[in-house]
Amino acid sequence: MENIKKIKRDNLPLDKPNCEGNVWPRQYCPAFTPRGGSTQKECWYCIFADFHLDKPQAVDVGVCYYPNKMN
Repeated sequence: MENIKKIKRDNLPLDKPNCEGNVWPRQYCPAFTPRGGSTQKECWYCIFADFHLDKPQAVDVGVCYYPNKMN
């Protein structure tokens, strides 16, 4: 029997921005815009995603604020 690896939903690309909704670090969508010159295409590095990177502790699940850029 072949071992089939399941793909987690939180790692799949999005068809559109999940405005005001949850996003996981490895996701991305067509509106992805890198923050700080990053070369990785993941929500974690997107200017529209808030993972509380400016707080003492980042969160595992962020929020997409597209089309409003985060600081």
